[in-house]
Amino acid sequence: MLQLRLKHCSCSLSLVFAILFLVTFFWRNLTASTYGKLRLQRSCLLKSNLSGFHIEDLIKDLETIYDLGREECLVVHPVINQIYELELGSSRSLKYNEEFKLKIQQWLGPYIAKGEGGDAEFKTQVISTIYNKWTRSMTARSPLRGKKPRKLTSSINFTSIDDVTNCDFCQGKYAKDIPLSNQHAIAAANSFKLQDFNALFIFKQHNPLKLTNEDYAGMFKLANQWFNLAAKSSRYGHDHPIMSWDSLPPSGGSQIHAHMHGFLGRGHQLGRFRGYQDARQQYNQVHSASDLTQDLINVHVALGLAIRLDSIAIVSPLDPICNHELRIFSSKVDDSFAEMVYLLHRTYVDELQVMSWSSGISWPNDGDLAKLVIGARSDSYPVSSMELFLFSSVISNPYETIDAVKRTLFRLKSIRI
Repeated sequence: MLQLRLKHCSCSLSLVFAILFLVTFFWRNLTASTYGKLRLQRSCLLKSNLSGFHIEDLIKDLETIYDLGREECLVVHPVINQIYELELGSSRSLKYNEEFKLKIQQWLGPYIAKGEGGDAEFKTQVISTIYNKWTRSMTARSPLRGKKPRKLTSSINFTSIDDVTNCDFCQGKYAKDIPLSNQHAIAAANSFKLQDFNALFIFKQHNPLKLTNEDYAGMFKLANQWFNLAAKSSRYGHDHPIMSWDSLPPSGGSQIHAHMHGFLGRGHQLGRFRGYQDARQQYNQVHSASDLTQDLINVHVALGLAIRLDSIAIVSPLDPICNHELRIFSSKVDDSFAEMVYLLHRTYVDELQVMSWSSGISWPNDGDLAKLVIGARSDSYPVSSMELFLFSSVISNPYETIDAVKRTLFRLKSIRI
């Protein structure tokens, strides 16, 4: 009798474990399937007004201000830590004499007058560090560094930007290999090439600060045409279009005249985009129901750092390389993409007073979306060996940057986010 009961008990436990296994299996697959298709549309933060909100506030208060009551937010929540490490720390208390204290007060005087701290804030400084586990990028941010005195001069001479007297491009001084043109742009060749296929796409508008939406649309139409012709002429499978642009001297641009570089990668992306391609492939292998690009967009939407407009997403990244960095993700490089590039450049000039920028663009490839990365450049915040070889150091607030984009969308497109 005891033996029979034990057998019955054993069978019951086996049945329970089998049911639990099946429930867990189907729930995981259902969740994965649901998440794989998820396109989060609005923020998961229980905070409607993000004015004055900072990344340091996000890291400190994330678990208390994140809405776990919404199913889609509950699904995205673990993905934040799946991609990023978010750390908030503070420096050891600094000690200094009265003479140096006067220097600090001189540096921070305007902020002390506004009631934004001062000596105490300097003694123990708050520092946030964000690490992307897949792209291996790391960004450190110290709010106090934004108050550090800097030389506010610029190498941009605004009175001479429109002067075309010595402009090589305006005078037709450039090489050609696949000659193309339209109403807004000309395709030329880079005289000092960096890749087998290296084009110069020259706007017909000389001044980069005066480019219109139509100029950008014409430029990208010309670029699409050039890339298609170049790929057909290649004997080695050049099929991954990339563009870059350094606008005005602080970015490193050698010519004032608005122009972009175009490249074709041989079977793979180029530069940092190839690093991202490899990271995405590794991530998608580990998280088979997910895609790194879509997960990154969902995470930033959840944290109030992204805007979705139809097939385009605009992201103010947690881990920027440059100040006021923005990224566009799109299924196509078409007129809608061109308009968004125009709107971001207007955001820089009109809302953030940024006149010089560097950007990189990759076309949709390998099942991934098109991507544009753009960052502010200035004489006051030059790229150093720290940014190039260690980690990115920024002072801009991503919430301020995405808010500037929202103002542009409302001002120029009557879109209220």
